Amino acid sequence: MVTWFAVIGILSFAVGRGLTFLGIRHIGAARATTLYGTHPLFVMALAILLLGERVSVALVIGVMLIISGITVLLFDREADKRLLPGANRVMGYVLSLVSAIS
Repeated sequence: MVTWFAVIGILSFAVGRGLTFLGIRHIGAARATTLYGTHPLFVMALAILLLGERVSVALVIGVMLIISGITVLLFDREADKRLLPGANRVMGYVLSLVSAIS
C-alpha cells in the first residue's frame, strides 16, 4: 500500500510539473503558475466529496477569492497582447488547470 502511495506521489509530481512547464510555454509563467495555484480549490472539493469535510465560512471565502482571481486572470486582455506568436492561450489554460488537478 505504501509503495502505491509513493508511485502515485512521484507520478503526480512529475505530471503536474510537466504540465505546468507546458502551460508556461503557451501563456507565460505568471499566468500558468497563478492557475496552478488553484490546487486548493480541487483539494477542497475532493475533501468535501470523499472525506466529509464540513463547509465553513472561511472555506467559502477562500473559494470565492480563488474564483475571483481566476476571473481577473482570464479576462485581462492586455496580457493577451504580450503572448508569444503561435502560443495557444486556451491550451495553456487547460494544461495549467490539469497540472493543478494532478
